[in-house]
Amino acid sequence: MTHRRSQNGKLKRIIRSYVYKTSFEDQLLSETICRTDTSEILQYLEKNYPQQYAGLQVSEILDVEYGLVLVDNRGHGIFQLLEVTNP
Repeated sequence: MTHRRSQNGKLKRIIRSYVYKTSFEDQLLSETICRTDTSEILQYLEKNYPQQYAGLQVSEILDVEYGLVLVDNRGHGIFQLLEVTNP
């Protein structure tokens, strides 16, 4: 018997992968920069996963904005800080 995964965890994985796919990797500063915002993520979910995530609110989605540092070599990216605060 396999373990069932929660819908909330699946949603987080989908959002994180979409943000990484659309991000910019700066080789000079060793940073990953976000090129989307929360409304674009909501549109992506409604387009590609209409049955599961049709009634999502903006407040339920990770708050990201254009130009936000996601990952950097000093450990101050938003994804690195979220992993430390949410074990």
